[in-house]
Amino acid sequence: MSDLDALLDAAKERKTAEPDSRTHEVLIGEDVWTLRFDAMDSRAWGDVTAANPLRPDSPIDRRYGYDFNGAARSAAPLCGVRVVDGKDESLTPAQWEKVFDIISGGESNKIASDIFEMNDFAPAQRLATRKKALAAAQKQKRPLLEK
Repeated sequence: MSDLDALLDAAKERKTAEPDSRTHEVLIGEDVWTLRFDAMDSRAWGDVTAANPLRPDSPIDRRYGYDFNGAARSAAPLCGVRVVDGKDESLTPAQWEKVFDIISGGESNKIASDIFEMNDFAPAQRLATRKKALAAAQKQKRPLLEK
């Protein structure tokens, strides 16, 4: 195995060992449901955003380049589960549509924001932070020019 393969395998293992997830409690009828959403594989997230083109009249869509709420609704069956007594229960895409039809707009927006944050914003922030750290380290390594 090459050094590059070892580096990639270690990064993949770290990502798998420390998955990002968000939990929401929502009201379904008279019951409180716990929903958990996990960060998605980057290819699956790319497919979701590509399948949800932006709505030209939506400022949030124009900012991100895709239908922000539609992407969350499409992603839910791929990355979300209902948690019942500590066990994951998968819902079908049709059941997820019913959930989004039932929950409040505020709850839907919070879920959309968390799905976006895990799959779009947080990875971009990690990259920016790492680039700054590397630039600072490079700056410290440069010898001071003598006058």
